[in-house]
Order: sequence, then structure tokens, then C-alpha cells
Amino acid sequence: MSDRWYEYQVGDCQRGRWSRWYKCTHCTARQMGDTCRFVNLRIFPLRSLDGKLIVADPEDDDALDYAPFFGNELPRKVTFDYPRAKSLFPPASAASISDIKSTVAISLHQTMKMELDHAARPETLWRNPELVIRPQCDFCLTSLFSASYCCRCCGKEYCLECTEALKAKEATPGKWNQVASVEKCRLQRVHTFSELWPLTRFRVEELQDEVREMERVQRGGLTSGFTLSETESRLPEHSVQLEEPQENADPAVPSDSVPLEERTRQWYKSLDGPTVDAAIGSHRLQEFHAGHDETAFRKLWARGEPVIVHDCIRDSQEGEEDERGEWGPQSFCTSRWQEEPCRITRCDADNAHQDVYVSDFFSTFGKSPEEKLAKLGKGVWKLKDWPPSSAFDDAFPDLYKHFNRALPVPAFTRRDGRMNISALFPTNANAPDLGPKMYNAWPSTEDQVGMGSTRLHMDIADAVNIMYYAAKPLNAEELPLAHRDGVAAWDIFPAGDSNKIRDYLRETRKVEEHEDPIHSQKYFLDAGDRQKLWDTKGVRSWRIYQKAHDAIFIPAGCAHQVCNLTDCMKIAVDFVSPENVARCFRLTAEFRALSNNKVRSWKEDVLQLKSMLWHAWRACREME
Repeated sequence: MSDRWYEYQVGDCQRGRWSRWYKCTHCTARQMGDTCRFVNLRIFPLRSLDGKLIVADPEDDDALDYAPFFGNELPRKVTFDYPRAKSLFPPASAASISDIKSTVAISLHQTMKMELDHAARPETLWRNPELVIRPQCDFCLTSLFSASYCCRCCGKEYCLECTEALKAKEATPGKWNQVASVEKCRLQRVHTFSELWPLTRFRVEELQDEVREMERVQRGGLTSGFTLSETESRLPEHSVQLEEPQENADPAVPSDSVPLEERTRQWYKSLDGPTVDAAIGSHRLQEFHAGHDETAFRKLWARGEPVIVHDCIRDSQEGEEDERGEWGPQSFCTSRWQEEPCRITRCDADNAHQDVYVSDFFSTFGKSPEEKLAKLGKGVWKLKDWPPSSAFDDAFPDLYKHFNRALPVPAFTRRDGRMNISALFPTNANAPDLGPKMYNAWPSTEDQVGMGSTRLHMDIADAVNIMYYAAKPLNAEELPLAHRDGVAAWDIFPAGDSNKIRDYLRETRKVEEHEDPIHSQKYFLDAGDRQKLWDTKGVRSWRIYQKAHDAIFIPAGCAHQVCNLTDCMKIAVDFVSPENVARCFRLTAEFRALSNNKVRSWKEDVLQLKSMLWHAWRACREME
């Protein structure tokens, strides 16, 4: 064997000299956003023929003697370009670096110890970390931090949890459901654990150094942040109490001549938003005005509750352009947008959409229902997650600057904010897309006919949403005083009530067996539902009426929904605050658990939380 020559597969499986051997899943399916799984890992013994070294043909009689095997990838220089302290907003300080490091050390320490155990196994192979490609589990779609298992036959790569499901084959339904899909290999084969080899993207020495540093940080208690225990008993002077349930606030009950069950159904069906507001009240909402103190905000944000900030888009100051009214529907009705296509979807129907020009959609804002019907047809239409592909700052550079000026607590919410953990992702890597995005919609209703503007769901990261424009309702004089300027009604529920909400939806909707009724984003809790949810489960929301220039902070892990009561334009951006990392981890696990035996996970792990925390740690280490 000592006189043998070998070569690495340095191209994809379709290339000439390697194409006769079995191919990886990528080279078979040609999936976008992926690369050959065997490149730089598969090694071919070479045979001599007529004085030349060649790759053997798998049909040769002695092909098994020349079968490929796998080895460590040859090292190449991979440099992550981390942001510098001065490039953040405001520039990173010793205190902010300490806060981030402490958060990561607490959150990632156990994961790094598991990574170290995995990497230290003698059979574990090493490959270079990826810059452009975001590796993910081929079954549950969870982003792969480092440790994984790869099939030597098809190249599919699995996270540790899916590998354990394959290995254990225990008799719990969840495990069995996952194993049925995880086992699928190529050519009708099934995976066996013996065909999977452990893979890592870390060097053992690197892991040992970082684990020691994380333990040192934890022992030193490096943090100046806030925790729930510090703040749970302190309410600031600027917090307000919304209305509690009012006596005799119930609407008229249907006649006793109607059977009780039908009478109850009719009663819930007859309810409207303001009536239910008066009947069940709301959780205490914390309110600020623009220019508030960041320290006060952090004390409240650590509680895991929503916050509203008023007047984010302020009156112009001397030497500045007028910010009020600069951006509204008229901004997208100019000639530039007359031939720019967009896809709008119906809020009040499933899977209904149409392609229109941007200017046609925005020209309907502030118009009567009859005019809207004539322009775009039946339905409650919205343009969400816009722009769909290009970066917001590329599509709307002026509006992006305007939005950054309006953002409250910019150290947390700006994409380059020093307390925004996602801001520390390498600039040359495939970073998660956390926005900003625009959300524009016509008014909907809170009765059983309407489905709101955004159905009940839960975000994997923190978010802030600024109302840029709200049309004054045409029937303003008929509305409650608080709604006459135009509002969007938000219901944000405590994270701890999520399972009660799931139970309620399973009792009142036709929820499929493996469906999570919150994460599926299929359902809207109308006014009657909110009343019944309070009556049967003791659950109510933070009920918030967002006006123009209000910013609403939504903590990760809080189920929420929105019903625009007028034409609204909003811009939202996600961020990752140190206070809510634990919730982000829980949600990542919930999304992963949605995998079943019929399909892979329906939702990709776009946040890349472990990778994000690791890069934040490395960035902070470089700044010190």
C-alpha cells in the first residue's frame, strides 16, 4: 500500500474521472444553494495503466481494491471578516462587549462541550467551515453549527438529533415518525448508522481554548445587563394600565327562546373588538416616547413583554428634511413604480394572490371600498415581506436611512447596533436575512368573516414594527375616539400562554394531527375567540392600537396577530437581543420538532442561532 498514489475529488461528482462512481445527493438533484457533498473529502486510490495513473472503473473486477474512501479535507485559509468596534452603532464599548460575551458563554457553553466531545472522536473527519453556503440538516433543515453526521453513500448530512433518531429507533411516536424519513438514502436504499461518519468544522485545539474562555467568563460573571429577577418587581413611572374588564360590559345575550348552545354560539359570534376590549381588558402595556433612556428600556425588555414607543418619526429639526409625510403611499405612485410588478395576497382567503404594478396597489390607499373593488377586485389585499428578494437598503436606500433614524433603541434594533447579536455576523458570510421589510395592507375586520391582516404566529427573533402611514378612516365619526386617526389592532400574548392558545385552537378549529396551530400561521382569533379564550382558558393579550409613527416591540416567542382597521404601511426589522436568546433557542427546537414522517421540516432555520452566537463570540474576542 505504501507505493500507492491517491487523489482527492476536487470537483463535483459529475466531472469526468469521478463520474463513473456513485454520486452525492446534490450532484444527483442539482439543488440550488448547495454544493457537492463529496468534494475535497472523497479520496480515490489510483491505478497504473499504460504508464498513467487513473481512477479505476467501478465495473472492473478488482474495483473494490480501488474503491474511494473519505478523509479530512485539506486545510485552506478561510477568513471571517468580523465588524470592528468602530463600525457598530454606537461604537462597541467594554461594557457592551462584556454583555455579549456573557450571554454567549451562558447560552453556548454546553453546545461547545458537546462539539468538543464530537470533534475529539478518532473517527471524526474535519472539513473547512463554509462562507457562502449555509449547511443545514437534510431532514429537519436546522442549520448545522459544526457537528454532524454524513452518509458515505449519498452525502446527506444530518444534525445530531436526527442522527440519534436514526440510531435509537425507540418506540416513541416522534422518534419513529422521524426515522421513517431520515432512513431514506439513494436508489431505494435506507441509511444505517454504520454508513454515517461523524464530521466537524472545528479543530479540537480551538474548541478547547474557547470552552476554557467561556468557563472563565461565567466564573467572572462578566455582565452589566438586566435579568428578570432584577426587574420583575419594579414598574417604571411611565408604565400605564389599560382598561380592566368593566362591569356590565357584555353585549345583549340572544333570547331565551333559542337553545342554550346556539344562544352561546350566537353571542360569541356577535361580539366586536371594542366590546371585547371593555369586557376582558388587557395586560399592562409599557409605553415610552421617542428619545427615552436605553437603560429604562432594557429593564422592561428583560421581562419578555411588548413595549410601544410613540412619535418615532419626529418633527423635523433645524437643518433636517421634514420626516413627517415624506414616506407614504404617494411615494410609490410615481412613474418609477408604474411598471414595477409585485405580488399581492388576500388576507381573507387562502392561497389567493395576483400580480399587479406597485403604483396600482398603493394608489388604492385612502380610497373607498367601491374604488378599491373596481381597481383590484374582491378581497382584502396586502403586500407583505417587500421587497421579496433584494436587500431593503439596495431597493430603498433613502427610506432605509429614514428608517434607521426613526428606530428606537438603535443599539439593539439597527442592523449594525452594538447590542444586536446579529450585527456581529461576518460581513463576508451568508448572514440571516432579518430585514427590514415592508408590510402594507388594506383594512380588515375582527369578526368571523375577516381573517385579520396578519394571522396568529410566533417569530423566532425579536422584532420592532413602525407604522409609517395610517389612512384616516372614511367613517371616522362612527368609530371609537381612539380609532379615528386610523389604527392597527395588535394582540400579543404572553409566551407562557402559548400552549393554552394551542389547546383552544385544537378545540375550536380543524387542526391537522402533526400541525402546530400557531407556527402554521393559518388561524386568526376574532373578537368572539378572544372573549371565549378568556372565558375558557383565562388567556388575554396585550391589546395595542398602533397609530402612525408608533413602534411596537415584539419579544421572540410571543404569539401575536394584527388586524389593520385602516390602510396601513409599516416597516419591521428583526433583531436578536441578549435578553431573549433563551427564547430563540426554544423556538428553534420547536420548529425542528415540526418534522414528521411525510415531509421534511416546512420551515428553514434561517436564524442560524448557534452560528450567530459563535460569530458574536469571535467578533467580541477580536475587539478586546
